[in-house]
Amino acid sequence: MIDTPLVERERQLAAFDAHLRALAGGAGRFVVVDGGPGAGKSRLLAAVRAAADGHRVLSARASRLERTYAFGVVRQLLEPVVARAADRERLLTGPAAAAASVLGAPGEPPGDYAVLNGLFWLVANVCESGPVVLLLDDLHWADEASLRFLAYLLPRVDGLPLLVAAGSRPESDGGLLDVVLTEAERLPLPPLTPGGVAAVLDGITGRRPDEAFARACAEATGGVPLLVSEASRALVASGTPPTAANAERLRELGARALTRRVGLELAGLPEGHVRVAEAVAVLGPHATTANLATLTGAPVLEVKGAIAALERADLVCAGERAYDFVHPLVGAAVHERMDHGRAAEAHARAAECLRAAGAGAEKVAAHLLRVTPVDAATMTGPLREAGADALSRGAPQAAHAYLRHALTGLPPGPERVELEIEAGMAALRFDHDLAVGHLSGALAMEPELGTRVRLTVLTGLALVYAGRGAQAADLVTGLLDRLPDGLDDLRRRLETIVVAGPSTGSAPPLDPARIERLHALPRTGTVAAASLDGTLAVHDLHTGDPRGLDLARRAVAALAARPVDPADPNDSPEIRGRSLAPSYSVLPFGDLDEGLAGATAAVEASLAQGSLALLGLHTHIRGGCWLLRGDLAEAEADLRESVRTARLTHSEVTVSQSVGWLAEAVLEQRGPGEAAAVLGHFHEIATAPRSGPPHHLDFAWARVRRARGEFEEARAAAIRAGAGYAAFGGRNPAVVPWRSEAALALCGQGRRDLAADYAREELALARAWGSAPALGRALRVAGTVTGSRALLEESSEVLALSSARLEHAKTLVALGDSAAMVARGRELAFRCGAAPLVEEATVRLHALGARPRPLTQTGAGSLTPSERRVAELAGKGGTNREIAQTLFVTPKAVEVHLSNVYRKLGVTTRNELTAALG
Repeated sequence: MIDTPLVERERQLAAFDAHLRALAGGAGRFVVVDGGPGAGKSRLLAAVRAAADGHRVLSARASRLERTYAFGVVRQLLEPVVARAADRERLLTGPAAAAASVLGAPGEPPGDYAVLNGLFWLVANVCESGPVVLLLDDLHWADEASLRFLAYLLPRVDGLPLLVAAGSRPESDGGLLDVVLTEAERLPLPPLTPGGVAAVLDGITGRRPDEAFARACAEATGGVPLLVSEASRALVASGTPPTAANAERLRELGARALTRRVGLELAGLPEGHVRVAEAVAVLGPHATTANLATLTGAPVLEVKGAIAALERADLVCAGERAYDFVHPLVGAAVHERMDHGRAAEAHARAAECLRAAGAGAEKVAAHLLRVTPVDAATMTGPLREAGADALSRGAPQAAHAYLRHALTGLPPGPERVELEIEAGMAALRFDHDLAVGHLSGALAMEPELGTRVRLTVLTGLALVYAGRGAQAADLVTGLLDRLPDGLDDLRRRLETIVVAGPSTGSAPPLDPARIERLHALPRTGTVAAASLDGTLAVHDLHTGDPRGLDLARRAVAALAARPVDPADPNDSPEIRGRSLAPSYSVLPFGDLDEGLAGATAAVEASLAQGSLALLGLHTHIRGGCWLLRGDLAEAEADLRESVRTARLTHSEVTVSQSVGWLAEAVLEQRGPGEAAAVLGHFHEIATAPRSGPPHHLDFAWARVRRARGEFEEARAAAIRAGAGYAAFGGRNPAVVPWRSEAALALCGQGRRDLAADYAREELALARAWGSAPALGRALRVAGTVTGSRALLEESSEVLALSSARLEHAKTLVALGDSAAMVARGRELAFRCGAAPLVEEATVRLHALGARPRPLTQTGAGSLTPSERRVAELAGKGGTNREIAQTLFVTPKAVEVHLSNVYRKLGVTTRNELTAALG
């Protein structure tokens, strides 16, 4: 297109210039330039490329056509980097080797987490040779798998000499694009002012426009630089001077300037040239001379002549890999000129062309998605193959798009049943309601008994995950009633679905007689038995039945003693991880140390398996363990990562609880202001239907309101939390101590009698459950609202024997007439990182006439668990990169941890670490 200067983009250019200068120091950045169509995103990225002198620049451009092509953008970026065998061997080492499956290497791809981590280390390895700039244009059209990697990369760029500069329209997709746009640095491209429009007009027409004309042009074009440029071209072509008298003519052009020019240019070209332009629109990134000749049926020389004419018309240009339009809007205008039938026929021929050229299944299927109606005989196979490829690369949404399109051409029958199951299994990974639709559709076709049983289990699980537990119970119970004797494992799998509904808040409480019958089932040690035991343990946890702890322990022990059976379709590391998650979620509420050990082992197993979804689930459980222990920084880190991972994997069932716990961790560290900000920031995702019941959010709000002194609002939120928890049978204060929170709010209002009633009720429930953190808290609150020192002392005795350090610190501070007790509580709170409690204790000590001693973090006991892990590996001689790869963190995180370790231990070299750790 006509080259015009970047007008009114000085601030954005200055920001990129500063980022480029900072790269040498490892100050990585991820920046998104956002603006509507024609705002100049591509021009700005081109300016960044030109300014990145001496840096390695890798670029990619997403396209609407290949939006379903798994890792398409990532492959554009990184395949050239490893094209040479020597580079491939050097860069794809260690964890980066897992990235090979994305970049065309044969073999079964590893788990999705392993792939993301491998791609990160591949980028880190590339950065070892010097600063790198990644340019990503049209990010809003990027494929799901590439967006998942970019969202994974985004918080990890700090510490790398890496600048990621992306151009995107500021639109929401409700998914991974939102994650990137929310967390990246944003550089918006606002519309041009009338002064900026005047500068563009002057540059193209060679004449300074009248002020009224410039204002009219800004109004007619919306200040969009591309449209201003096109309007200027139209003025030059028609010989119209930019005077006030001609302002009205601009309003006739307006936003239609580009479409009008494309139409005029094509109208003046021979039909053969127009067909080549349409072929460029259809083929997208595959518009090579050879493919254009195949698609149009024209000789290569004629295609080259047509391309030359289209270039002279400023419609087409030569790209790095193929021909492209000068702007996506030009391509869209050309494609829209084709009627539906002709476009569908062209895409069908394009699919045949690419298949004949050996293109991958997904590249072929991208065209088949544009073809309707579907020819089942010729298209179902390629679409299913593309779906399988997409799933293997970790792109379930893309896989579903291919399979759903294939379904439109299939009549009812066995093949359609299989395809509905495949589509349902893909949808299970990102939209449970959508999965229910496919699986229910397959069930409605009344397949044979074995398939019907499998579908009932899958549909039941999808209904539970979708928050429709009551429907799941009705569906499964119908099959249970007809199930013959001898199918014990299947019966357990079905019963697991029935029990899971109430435990997730999506079904009413179960009949006690049924629970007792399930408790009485004999032990078998199978995966199905462990899954039922774990789910039943969750039910018992919520209802306050201590038998749940034994069930959880039994499930974990049973599978630990039983090797995975590769011949059993219902047994795999992934299935075991999901089967044991309920048990691991119960254990911390009985024994904190046991729970933390189990959750940590589960996290490590998830990392070893490379499963991102399991990693998010078990990180959530471990984050809850850290919170209960009072390891607040560790809790915050795990819970934030859990929420991010849930968004990356569309596994949001624990998000509500994660966000509630995260807000509590932030409240304990930095007070109610930041905790409220956390709840506000995550409100939309935390309250979504798939994110689990909201009582943990209500409870967190109750604590925040009380910390602000808003006692009536705090009381109301606590009671809301209790009502939500009770709706599915929940009453255990170890999980949601809403009664004690309501008691403290009432106490703040001076309503001690009612507060005491709530406190006594919670104390009775806590004694029945028996865990130290719950009992210690209940005793402290009861002692506080009733003025009973004996209850406070009992609380201290109970908590002193547990790992719940923060709860113990609160009780010690509550024993406020003893300076020694308060000082111990203050020190313990400091070790937990609970600054507000430290401040409260300091005030109490001053009131008692005591002089608080300075608090410092020194010695091995002051290290956080993460700092200790890093210190131990560094003491054994590990480099920062080796430690980062072992612990699945970034080199920057290792650097920060080691800096803290050296300060706390008073050492300056790695050789001193082992001795200092003791």
